[in-house]
Amino acid sequence: MRSIWIPSSLGLALLAAAMGVPFLFQDTAAAKKPQRQVLIESSAWELSGPVKGSLRKVGKIAGTADLQLFFGPLDLLDDSNQVVFTLETGHFLLQDLSSGATLQGQYFDNGKGKLTLSPDIDELRSTVASTFESAFDDLNLEITELVLSKVAVTAKAKARSEGDSIKLKLSTRFLAAGTLNNEPGEAKGRFSFSVQGVPVMVEPVQPALE
Repeated sequence: MRSIWIPSSLGLALLAAAMGVPFLFQDTAAAKKPQRQVLIESSAWELSGPVKGSLRKVGKIAGTADLQLFFGPLDLLDDSNQVVFTLETGHFLLQDLSSGATLQGQYFDNGKGKLTLSPDIDELRSTVASTFESAFDDLNLEITELVLSKVAVTAKAKARSEGDSIKLKLSTRFLAAGTLNNEPGEAKGRFSFSVQGVPVMVEPVQPALE
């Protein structure tokens, strides 16, 4: 009788099946637990990190930003526990803790902690212009028009046993027109920051007392 050759790996699998022994590789795969994802909705974060920018023929700026980032749906309260701002689902609010300036927009959750943010363009233009005007106040810089040629805002959240974290990046390129020491002109510029931080507790709205 002609013999049939069976590869050793296949032979072991057939033997295990015949004996009712569970296949070890399947058990290993089943034992893996899915990675925990960070809950973005209705969350708040405190972030800090470097800020840098440049305006041609004017100069460069560098510093540190301290920001708060909020994701809706969320009600923001004042010290008197009164609702001062309501964020809808899919919207975010970014606030500079030093100046109080805010930037709003919408965000899209790409999954696995990755987010794409779309800021309000008018607010972003105003934020960039005021940042450079303040930085070069001694040169009497006034930006009357600012055209954004590139805007990229992304965030990535990570779930960790020692505490969740999020990293937010913003980068822009623009063309600014205005005056410098009362001399009109225009120049290309860049502005960016890379901040990261941790979640902070958001207290729910308390019901009004009757």
